Amino acid sequence: MTQDYTYTIYYSARNEAGVMWCPDCRDVESTLASTFKLDQAEGAQAEIIYLTRPDWKSPANQYRHAPWNLTGIPTVLKFSPQGAIVAKIEDADILDPAKLAAFLKQEA
Repeated sequence: MTQDYTYTIYYSARNEAGVMWCPDCRDVESTLASTFKLDQAEGAQAEIIYLTRPDWKSPANQYRHAPWNLTGIPTVLKFSPQGAIVAKIEDADILDPAKLAAFLKQEA
Protein backbone atom coordinates (compact mmCIF):
# COMPACT_ATOMS: atom_id res chain seq x y z
CA MET A 1 0.00 0.00 0.00
CA THR A 2 1.15 3.53 -0.68
CA GLN A 3 2.44 5.59 2.21
CA ASP A 4 0.41 8.33 3.90
CA TYR A 5 -2.87 7.30 2.30
CA THR A 6 -5.73 6.20 4.50
CA TYR A 7 -8.48 3.73 3.75
CA THR A 8 -12.06 3.49 4.95
CA ILE A 9 -14.15 0.36 4.50
CA TYR A 10 -17.93 0.78 4.35
CA TYR A 11 -19.28 -2.51 5.51
CA SER A 12 -22.28 -4.41 6.82
CA ALA A 13 -22.94 -4.41 10.53
CA ARG A 14 -23.44 -7.79 12.18
CA ASN A 15 -26.71 -9.09 13.55
CA GLU A 16 -27.25 -10.60 17.00
CA ALA A 17 -25.80 -13.90 15.76
CA GLY A 18 -22.62 -12.14 14.59
CA VAL A 19 -23.43 -12.51 10.89
CA MET A 20 -23.19 -9.64 8.39
CA TRP A 21 -26.57 -8.87 6.82
CA CYS A 22 -24.92 -8.11 3.46
CA PRO A 23 -23.89 -11.23 1.49
CA ASP A 24 -21.39 -9.26 -0.63
CA CYS A 25 -19.67 -8.09 2.56
CA ARG A 26 -19.43 -11.68 3.78
CA ASP A 27 -17.85 -12.63 0.43
CA VAL A 28 -15.02 -10.08 0.73
CA GLU A 29 -14.47 -10.30 4.49
CA SER A 30 -11.35 -12.49 4.42
CA THR A 31 -9.80 -10.54 1.52
CA LEU A 32 -10.24 -7.22 3.31
CA ALA A 33 -9.05 -8.68 6.62
CA SER A 34 -5.80 -9.90 5.10
CA THR A 35 -5.24 -6.86 2.87
CA PHE A 36 -5.73 -4.33 5.65
CA LYS A 37 -4.61 -6.49 8.61
CA LEU A 38 -8.03 -6.11 10.21
CA ASP A 39 -7.61 -9.19 12.38
CA GLN A 40 -4.69 -7.68 14.29
CA ALA A 41 -5.26 -6.10 17.68
CA GLU A 42 -2.98 -3.24 16.65
CA GLY A 43 -1.80 -2.06 13.27
CA ALA A 44 -5.03 -2.28 11.27
CA GLN A 45 -4.57 -0.24 8.13
CA ALA A 46 -8.14 0.88 7.55
CA GLU A 47 -11.01 2.46 9.40
CA ILE A 48 -14.29 0.56 9.19
CA ILE A 49 -17.72 2.17 9.06
CA TYR A 50 -20.34 -0.44 9.94
CA LEU A 51 -23.80 0.17 8.52
CA THR A 52 -27.00 -1.49 9.68
CA ARG A 53 -29.39 -2.57 6.94
CA PRO A 54 -32.00 0.14 7.77
CA ASP A 55 -29.30 2.83 7.89
CA TRP A 56 -27.80 1.74 4.57
CA LYS A 57 -31.17 1.39 2.83
CA SER A 58 -32.26 4.88 3.87
CA PRO A 59 -32.04 7.43 1.02
CA ALA A 60 -30.98 9.94 3.69
CA ASN A 61 -27.86 7.92 4.56
CA GLN A 62 -25.00 10.44 4.57
CA TYR A 63 -22.63 8.09 2.73
CA ARG A 64 -24.94 7.98 -0.29
CA HIS A 65 -24.28 11.69 -0.84
CA ALA A 66 -21.26 13.93 -1.48
CA PRO A 67 -18.43 13.64 -0.84
CA TRP A 68 -18.69 9.83 -0.53
CA ASN A 69 -21.39 9.05 -3.13
CA LEU A 70 -21.52 5.36 -2.27
CA THR A 71 -23.82 3.21 -4.37
CA GLY A 72 -23.28 -0.09 -2.58
CA ILE A 73 -21.42 -1.92 0.12
CA PRO A 74 -18.84 -3.23 0.54
CA THR A 75 -16.89 -0.23 -0.66
CA VAL A 76 -13.34 0.85 0.17
CA LEU A 77 -12.30 4.47 -0.31
CA LYS A 78 -8.69 5.60 -0.47
CA PHE A 79 -7.97 9.09 0.86
CA SER A 80 -4.97 11.33 0.16
CA PRO A 81 -3.01 12.83 3.04
CA GLN A 82 -5.12 15.98 2.47
CA GLY A 83 -8.36 14.02 2.87
CA ALA A 84 -9.47 13.93 -0.77
CA ILE A 85 -10.92 10.71 -2.18
CA VAL A 86 -8.32 9.26 -4.54
CA ALA A 87 -9.87 5.90 -5.46
CA LYS A 88 -12.83 3.63 -4.84
CA ILE A 89 -13.29 -0.12 -5.16
CA GLU A 90 -16.61 -1.90 -4.67
CA ASP A 91 -18.28 -5.27 -4.39
CA ALA A 92 -16.84 -8.12 -6.48
CA ASP A 93 -13.96 -5.95 -7.76
CA ILE A 94 -12.45 -6.34 -4.28
CA LEU A 95 -12.07 -10.07 -5.01
CA ASP A 96 -10.21 -9.47 -8.29
CA PRO A 97 -6.49 -9.49 -7.40
CA ALA A 98 -5.51 -7.25 -10.34
CA LYS A 99 -8.20 -4.67 -9.60
CA LEU A 100 -7.41 -4.66 -5.88
CA ALA A 101 -3.68 -4.22 -6.57
CA ALA A 102 -4.40 -1.34 -8.98
CA PHE A 103 -6.64 0.31 -6.38
CA LEU A 104 -3.94 0.06 -3.71
CA LYS A 105 -1.29 1.53 -6.04
CA GLN A 106 -3.41 4.41 -7.31
CA GLU A 107 -2.17 7.82 -6.21
CA ALA A 108 -3.56 11.33 -6.33
